[in-house]
Amino acid sequence: MPASKRVAKHEKVGKAALAPTENRKKSSNKGKREERAAKKQVPTNPLIGLAKVAVAAWVAMGVSFMTWNHGNGTLLPDWAEDALNPGTITMNLMEAGDGENTPVQGDEVSIDYTATVTATGKTFDTTQGRGPMTFEVGEEPQKALIGLDLGVQNMTLGETAELQVSSAFAFGSRSVGEGENVVPPRSDITFVVTLVAINDLHMPEPEEEEESYEDNWDDLGDDEQEAASLLGWGEDTWGYHTELTQVPFADLTEDQQEAADVLGYDETSWDDPEEFMEEGDEGDEGEDGEE
Repeated sequence: MPASKRVAKHEKVGKAALAPTENRKKSSNKGKREERAAKKQVPTNPLIGLAKVAVAAWVAMGVSFMTWNHGNGTLLPDWAEDALNPGTITMNLMEAGDGENTPVQGDEVSIDYTATVTATGKTFDTTQGRGPMTFEVGEEPQKALIGLDLGVQNMTLGETAELQVSSAFAFGSRSVGEGENVVPPRSDITFVVTLVAINDLHMPEPEEEEESYEDNWDDLGDDEQEAASLLGWGEDTWGYHTELTQVPFADLTEDQQEAADVLGYDETSWDDPEEFMEEGDEGDEGEDGEE
């Protein structure tokens, strides 16, 4: 019995002695696993943090730009709009030029033009009444819109053309003008342009068409008949010499001179005795024809 007790006691003692050893092994294995995991862990790159900050800043700037542009009638900034919607020019010939002289970079050109908003057809600018616009082709900074600058480089002296210019080659996102002549942002513009001069070369003056006056009283307009009546003409006497046609133009009253102007007469033509027919002229012509 005592021996069996000693064995039992030995077993108990052995188990108690073994327990700390097993705990120590488990702790050692855990430390090794942590050490291996630490070796496998990739060190953090400080540039990643900087990149995140930069991206966040660009996003914030983009939102700010879009908000600002939205307040001005657009969504994207000009450079983005231009990239997505590049400028275009469509030209339609209205009247041919000389076919020889075309402006190049550095030439000074003069143009007459009328500008309208393509979408509405409303005219907002013209050189009529103030004289041609002059600028240097390819000038930096540009004095003329890029659409006009590029357009005239495809025209010849004296040519008249219609230029349909997209907004990127016109005013872009800007709103120009005031009141009724305002041009909304991102508006396409239509120009009717005449190339008047290239440096010292000027387009020839248009030949004055000879004015023709109707022979028949009924062909005259109401204002012309009224003017003719003021000068002593009627349906039966139209075109013939009257008492007033014998009076020099300078001696006519102001109202009579204005009436003569309505009918196309100036001092030279009025004082020309052959400008009007004599009574019996048609009869003489008939007699001559019969002979």
